[in-house]
Amino acid sequence: MRHKNTAALAVITVLAAGVVAASDMETEIEKLAETLGKRIAEKQADAKVAVTTFLDLQSNPTELGLHFAESLSVEMVNVNGLTVIDRTNLKAILNEHKLTEEGLVNKENAKKLGEFAGVNVLVSGKITAFAEEAALNVIATSIETSTVIASGKARFKMSQDLMKLLSKGVQGGAAGNVANPAPAGGATVAWQNPNGIASKNIGDLNFTLIDFKRVGVTISDGWRNKDMSGFQCTIVVKNTNLNQPAELTIAGRTQQGAPPPKVSLSDSALNAYGIVGAVEGMTMAYLDAFDSRFGDSDLLRALPYPVGKNVDKELGGSYSSVKWLGAITKLAPNEETEMIVKFVPNDSERVKPTGGGTATFSFSATFVVAEGEGQGKQYKFKTLSFDGIALPENK
Repeated sequence: MRHKNTAALAVITVLAAGVVAASDMETEIEKLAETLGKRIAEKQADAKVAVTTFLDLQSNPTELGLHFAESLSVEMVNVNGLTVIDRTNLKAILNEHKLTEEGLVNKENAKKLGEFAGVNVLVSGKITAFAEEAALNVIATSIETSTVIASGKARFKMSQDLMKLLSKGVQGGAAGNVANPAPAGGATVAWQNPNGIASKNIGDLNFTLIDFKRVGVTISDGWRNKDMSGFQCTIVVKNTNLNQPAELTIAGRTQQGAPPPKVSLSDSALNAYGIVGAVEGMTMAYLDAFDSRFGDSDLLRALPYPVGKNVDKELGGSYSSVKWLGAITKLAPNEETEMIVKFVPNDSERVKPTGGGTATFSFSATFVVAEGEGQGKQYKFKTLSFDGIALPENK
């Protein structure tokens, strides 16, 4: 039986981090469910709600996102005036009609869910890690009228266990489904490294942080060598597509002469760390341009041309040298590579105490990833981030 109820969209932004008892999170989720549920019920008659997996800022599903979705869904059942669809049933409905949770942000897809399941309110969210606390900002928007129908806020602290859930990615798809739908022209492996510290997916590419440790680093200023204490990240990059190759590279800033790659590390005491040397196991590409009118985004326009070719005219410049330099890493179907990055403090004389074993770190890198094939191929910037990384014992 098809229902034709007016659909509504509730978008949740979840800002998360910190260290405290998990019961704080449960209490705040309970309060949020009651507040949000009552406001939705007031604005939407016969509200039937579906809660989707919450995502991180790069729109990747995480185990914490699954946990939040399940908890909020269960608590909202207790609100009078609401009917909450079971997330297992949501998964089955989406799979049957070849839809995904991520695709429900498109209002036409959300309307289809309304027709198939009678759902008229969709709850979704995003998660961002900070140092010690979490802030939840909730809005509910009618898909039919594009107006906000409800909003809510909450703040809480999180346990170390919840921080670990935040750093563990899952494959996207329908609620509770850990398999990415296969893209056109290829099949995707439902794969995740179970031994990794953290794992994230960008399209067909899986990034798994397999090691994070202290290391001794020797740097040189051209006159003398200096031994410093630093950190090393080891990340396995895997093309999970069984049929199609993948192309990616780390982005460098636009300047004349080789720049550093866009890779960074920071800690919970707000110390910043700079990269030492080149990234092992991964290429970098950048736009070599003297003309200040060209910026980082112009790299994407230059990459379809041969490396080293002057593309000044093609990019709309005049009488200057503009070319992309570096290389692109190509991974065959199901192939992987190991990427190693070393860091030292940007200001070694003013490193703030990190609190010993309670310190957490955030890693970020900007990649250029190819999407599509042949004439339809496009290059896009994609940001990889691992937040709330704890230094393993004895490392």
